[in-house]
Amino acid sequence: MIKFRDFKKAFFYCDPPYINTHQGHYKGYTEADYTRLLDALTKIKGKFLLSSYPNPLLKQYAKKYKWNLRSLTKKIAVTKLTDKVKTEVMAFNYNEGEAGMYEMDTAMLKDLQKQLKKFKVK
Repeated sequence: MIKFRDFKKAFFYCDPPYINTHQGHYKGYTEADYTRLLDALTKIKGKFLLSSYPNPLLKQYAKKYKWNLRSLTKKIAVTKLTDKVKTEVMAFNYNEGEAGMYEMDTAMLKDLQKQLKKFKVK
């Protein structure tokens, strides 16, 4: 999908499943799947924001392709007795000052709407 919707002012928000998870609505997400996503992001003309978690593979790609990384650690507690934390990592290929500078390509939007009409909702 990224390959077919990419242009200079495109913006992609990517929030893939965690590696090796099986949530029932898909048959698992492997490290190979994650690597294919990262490889696709190295080739785009537009910009992306990838929501992930700390892992060596993402860090390696960020260093090699000069992507920016920002981390956010927050407490996640189901009860008051739980003291767990979660770290979310955001990777992006633009300067933070550029945020909001991307626009929708209207021709692309019309084409996407046309293609979506072909899908039947069950």
